[in-house]
Amino acid sequence: MPRKKVDNKNKTLKDYTVFTAKDEIERDFGEVILFSTNYDVDGLKIKRHFENHHVKYIFYNLELEENKKKLEELFKKNNFVFENNIPIVVVNGKILIQPSIKELNNVLLIEDTQARELYDLVIVGGGLSGFFSALHANLLGLKTIIIEQKTLLYRLESIPWIYFLSYNDGLEGRELSLRLNYDFENTSIKLIEGSYAKRLKKLGDLYEVSTEGAIYRSKAVLLSTGAKYLKLNIFGEQKFYNKGVYYSEEYYDNSKDKEIGIAGVGKKIYEDALLLSSKAKKVTVFDLNDEEIDVLLKKKLEEKNIKVLKNVKILEFRGNEFLEEIKYHDLKSNKNYILPFNSFFVILKNIHDNNTWLKNVIELKDGKIKTEDYETNLKGVFAIGNCINDYYYEYKKALQESGYVIKKIKNFLDTWKQNKK
Repeated sequence: MPRKKVDNKNKTLKDYTVFTAKDEIERDFGEVILFSTNYDVDGLKIKRHFENHHVKYIFYNLELEENKKKLEELFKKNNFVFENNIPIVVVNGKILIQPSIKELNNVLLIEDTQARELYDLVIVGGGLSGFFSALHANLLGLKTIIIEQKTLLYRLESIPWIYFLSYNDGLEGRELSLRLNYDFENTSIKLIEGSYAKRLKKLGDLYEVSTEGAIYRSKAVLLSTGAKYLKLNIFGEQKFYNKGVYYSEEYYDNSKDKEIGIAGVGKKIYEDALLLSSKAKKVTVFDLNDEEIDVLLKKKLEEKNIKVLKNVKILEFRGNEFLEEIKYHDLKSNKNYILPFNSFFVILKNIHDNNTWLKNVIELKDGKIKTEDYETNLKGVFAIGNCINDYYYEYKKALQESGYVIKKIKNFLDTWKQNKK
């Protein structure tokens, strides 16, 4: 069927008729140009957005010298200074530098609503748990959409080195992000980036997830809203984030000759210290409380030669480009000390403020989504990842959970279809 052409030049967003991919609409947006590279994650996000909405565009790859010259000429003509800030979108001569999806929607008069299209599964959250769940769902033939507030796999991009699956020698987080994005491009999964969910509503045996300007309906919902790690909020913590200061032991570079520190409270820090002791020369635990350690746990720590400093306070992270030493205060002796460390782990409980929009429909406990075997109090709504955990987990946990959860969702959908017959 040939695509209908719609002229939107004289319309405003208010009176614009909403169309979906299902309508096979090819709209006249005028000349749209994208300057980016094949390795720019934000550029990939904009490409997907254009393709989702049938926006015809010209792509200039800035890895090629002739395309760089075209951009330089465009900037010179418009009295702009190019400072390597990409992606750049040009709409009918208007230059947009690193535009957000919302900004693009306003310029192109796109209202991202899809209430007439029905999905098998809506996944809220495009971190690792949501990403791997989507890949599993795609393999099982489920019509899937991901809603992500930032960019897909954004958290991986800042990680300096990570050990992942078959990449035994490790690779940079940004490279892993690009490889996984490539895997994603070869699926039928629909991705909505730069958009956050703000309402979950049950409509009979369907669910409706609303964003700031869109509605998505599905038979099942998977919540993968993540969490924020609680920080020490001390000098140098932000500077050395992923440059010696970490919040998950999974990012450790497996170097046997390093001395590492780990700070936090409760049993979790001692369990992580035992895990890290097999990867490092020496491990020192900085317990921010003064509670007694379980006898069996204490024996295991002694066997591994793990040093324990109790009732202390971390004051400062120091170094040049990377972490070199820490300053801490011993509350018992009331003295300050400095110790050399290249790797230091902060293991504190998660902050679950990403779940507040769910509080009137989903049962929460201390901000976490309450689940029983990944099922919430609403039949057909599931939850996975850090949104249900006390402590921060990354790719290992995501890999383990996602396949299992998607099988549960597939069984639910099979029953849903059977009941409809």
